[in-house]
Amino acid sequence: MNDEEVHQVELLYLRLESEQPMHPSGATHISPSQSLSFNVTKRLTVNPNEMLMFDYDLTESDLEIYQGSFNRKVRYNEIDGFTTVSCDYEVIDGGEFTRKIIVNYTVNLISG
Repeated sequence: MNDEEVHQVELLYLRLESEQPMHPSGATHISPSQSLSFNVTKRLTVNPNEMLMFDYDLTESDLEIYQGSFNRKVRYNEIDGFTTVSCDYEVIDGGEFTRKIIVNYTVNLISG
């Protein structure tokens, strides 16, 4: 389990321009105490001696960055059917901390 060794990387979400809606509903932002759900499916191969790693930085635009305190690691043996992985981020908007968000990923082990 070498944290530096990367076997596969997948992009889960990309909004090309900040003026575009961030969600199929037409939402352009997430209001405090509200949530949005995205249905993105990616198939990754994770071997028993490997792990999934969710990055501590998410970039929304040049001005808005979601920054966590550490990479969230999920080892193969921690995935049991549907597993929810929560990652906490602070939102840095224009160089200033503005709010916190929680991103929940659902991981599904489809064969083992």
